[in-house]
Amino acid sequence: MKLKTILLIIGLTMFLTSCTTLSEFIIVNESNSEIEIEYKVKDMNLMESVRTTSPDKLGGMNQDWKPIAEDRLQVDKASGIVNVKLPVNRAVVIESKVDYGGHDEGSINIESIKIKGGSGERNFVGKEAQTQFKKQENNSYVMFYK
Repeated sequence: MKLKTILLIIGLTMFLTSCTTLSEFIIVNESNSEIEIEYKVKDMNLMESVRTTSPDKLGGMNQDWKPIAEDRLQVDKASGIVNVKLPVNRAVVIESKVDYGGHDEGSINIESIKIKGGSGERNFVGKEAQTQFKKQENNSYVMFYK
């Protein structure tokens, strides 16, 4: 009986102290003009809320994410297409994953990404859309539009 109790305590301790990491997939507008982001979500049931912050807050303890204004966001649930208008010097998180194992091991809920702005249009589909995000020290993955 003592052995079962000890094993139970050890198991609970390991469970309660195990850590998970949250990886956020962020697009940053470093250009001189507003950009339009269109991305297609694979599964709308797993779609994240679209939030924005200032890029200088990224990596800090208080990233101060706020919901994006309704006039800057369009979501077509039938097609899975999300459109975001992102002002200059803003960051937007479009996906979050718990315990993401990196581009080789994990996948995200984004099928394609199109970004249009003053520096031209960029289109990424499938795995290429995922690998455009570069890992940062805080375990976030960021794509910069310059």
